[in-house]
Amino acid sequence: MSWYKTGSDGAAQQEEEEKKVEEEMNKPRRFWLAPGKTTQIVFLDSAGFFFKEHSYKAGGQWGNFVTCISDMGGEDCPFCDENMRYSYVCAFTVLDLTQFNTKKDNQLITASKKLFVTKGTATKKLLKKRERQQGDLVGCKFEVTRYEQKEVSTGSDFEFIERLTPKDMAALRMTSGPYSIPANEWLVPFDYMKAFEPKTPHEMRKLLGKAEPIGSDNEFNNPQPQNQQPTGADQGGDSSPTQDLSSMV
Repeated sequence: MSWYKTGSDGAAQQEEEEKKVEEEMNKPRRFWLAPGKTTQIVFLDSAGFFFKEHSYKAGGQWGNFVTCISDMGGEDCPFCDENMRYSYVCAFTVLDLTQFNTKKDNQLITASKKLFVTKGTATKKLLKKRERQQGDLVGCKFEVTRYEQKEVSTGSDFEFIERLTPKDMAALRMTSGPYSIPANEWLVPFDYMKAFEPKTPHEMRKLLGKAEPIGSDNEFNNPQPQNQQPTGADQGGDSSPTQDLSSMV
């Protein structure tokens, strides 16, 4: 394996890299609430998508997540092998009603569609709220608050406000700018199988900066990377200062 390519091989790699950048840009944004803040959200689904997830720090930045593969059979999870504990999380899709202006063109954003990934006590509280809404969160508008840094980054205090109709929710859609979504996709929950698709053990070891197991095919095809190992987040709460992705717009 070489650090460079020429001719048709280089052109093919160029297309592959551009595809990766496009896929990264099109990934669903993840809801994050700063400590001491309150906002409002509206749920687009109700069942919840449960799975194991690792949170880690890489390149000096928090807000990195990878699905744990410990229950998939086959190879062990490289993150678990490094004693980086997983969290059992639950994902929903919400409309985030936090208002802010984009840095690029100062556009006022009034609503955005995001992944809402809870864990621990926050999940329990939310499921209890679901029970009180006859088992259905769709259209439910909540005020959510995150009091402290050590709380889960979604916040864990939920106060029901009202239930919106599909027409009410459709009217919240941004029709232009980086947070605009086609009308036929606005109220459709994200595809969680795609959003949280597990990486291969090889891809996970690359994230960790770890060499391939001795004797594996990847050991010979991929030289040992520089060891810049990510650091696991405190799984006791959610104390990782996850970066607010909206501030990057």
